Amino acid sequence: MHDEPRFPDEDAREILRESPNAMLPSGPPDRAGGLTLSDLESVAREAGLDASGIARAAADLSIRRAGGSFGGASRLQVTRTVPGLVAERDFGAIADAIGDAVGETGRREVALGSLHWRTDRGASHIEARLTPGEEDTALRVHADASALKGLCFVGSIASALALGGITGAVLEPSSVLAGIGIMAGAGAAGLGAGWTAWRVQARRLRERVVHVFAAASASSAAVAREPEAP
Repeated sequence: MHDEPRFPDEDAREILRESPNAMLPSGPPDRAGGLTLSDLESVAREAGLDASGIARAAADLSIRRAGGSFGGASRLQVTRTVPGLVAERDFGAIADAIGDAVGETGRREVALGSLHWRTDRGASHIEARLTPGEEDTALRVHADASALKGLCFVGSIASALALGGITGAVLEPSSVLAGIGIMAGAGAAGLGAGWTAWRVQARRLRERVVHVFAAASASSAAVAREPEAP
């Protein structure tokens, strides 16, 4: 069996609150070590709630908990274990569901019994890997936008410094310190612009990862089957 991340009760309650129509007055039951995503989906179904948004809320919370410096993390990862086995014949439909969720066909390949789906957008990429085990199926969604984050900051700072140089040439500061002040101000402005630009890109990346994870979870769970008895 694959290990599945667990959510402490506080996080579990937040996930259930953010799910469509979720209203659990007393919250989920306490369990040693926390609840898995599969546990939370079961809790929602048992309470008569729509469990379709559980995976989306769990992925969003996991990413926000991971944090990140300078406006947000550039590498994101969310994982789960889907109860039951997903057959290779169902990989195509799962890849289609993922692509539909983000409006991108993506590249898909099957190797060693696993489905690998990936999409590249500029200086970032998102990939999903589905790996059936003996009793369940592991899902991993990973995104890397490190190059994009660097471009946001370097591009903004370089543009601001260039503008600062032009400004200095026009104003012809009377001292070296005045010139340094102009360039320092331009650099700070560029850093702020880079931070703002990356914040926008980081939010979009997080949303795409959440959609990929939710689509892969739902489509996999829909076709997963109990392992055959030996």
